Amino acid sequence: LQSSQLLTLVAAMSGQHSGAGGNAGAGSAAKGEWTGGREYQFDTAQHIEAGLRNIEIGKGFRAEALDARSASEMARLATLSKAKLVEAVGHLMAALTDPGLPESHQKLLRDEVIRYLDIGEEMYDLAKSAAGDEANEAQVEYDKTEAYMKRTPVIDEILATERGYLKNLETLIQVYVQPLREDRQRSFFHTKVLSEAHFKQMFGSVEQLVPLHKMFTA
Repeated sequence: LQSSQLLTLVAAMSGQHSGAGGNAGAGSAAKGEWTGGREYQFDTAQHIEAGLRNIEIGKGFRAEALDARSASEMARLATLSKAKLVEAVGHLMAALTDPGLPESHQKLLRDEVIRYLDIGEEMYDLAKSAAGDEANEAQVEYDKTEAYMKRTPVIDEILATERGYLKNLETLIQVYVQPLREDRQRSFFHTKVLSEAHFKQMFGSVEQLVPLHKMFTA
C-alpha cells in the first residue's frame, strides 16, 4: 500500500512539472490531492521513483536468497539484495530533504526508509551467516581432503606389505611346498624328505591363503 501511495505521489510530482496539454488536467487533479498546492524540487520524484525501483530489485534478490540451495549462492544474493535496498534508502532519504514535502508524505517516506533499513540489515545478517556456513563447508571439504591425504600413504603401505607377503607365499609354494609334495608322492621305496606328519606341521593350509590375499590386493 505504501509503495502504491508513493507511486501516486511520483505521478503527482511529475504532473506538476509536465507542460501544458492533454495531461495538464490530470496533473492538476493529482496536485490537488497529493501536493496541496506545494512546489516540490524537480528531482524529488526521480529520487522516489529510483528508490521504489531499487526496492523491487532488492526484494527480488531477497526472495531468491531465501530459496538458495547453497550457502555461497545465498550469501551472494543476500549481498546484492542489501546493496539495492541501501541504494533505495539513499534515494528516499534524499527525497526527504525536499522542504516542500508535507508531513503526510514525509511519514510515508520515513516508514519505507525504516522498513527497508530493517530488511537490509536482515540481508546483511543472512549474507554473514551464509558466508560462515560456506566457510564451514569449505573447512569440512578441507578436512576430508586432509584426512584422505593422510590415509592414502597408510593404505599404500598396507597394500605394499600385502603384495610382498603374497609374493612370498607364492614363492614358498613354488619352491618348497609343491616339490616336497611331489617327493612324497614318489614310489614307496623312495626315501621321503619329510613325513606326512612333518609336512602338515610345517606347511598346514598355506596354499589356501593365496586366493584370500589375492582378493585383498586386487
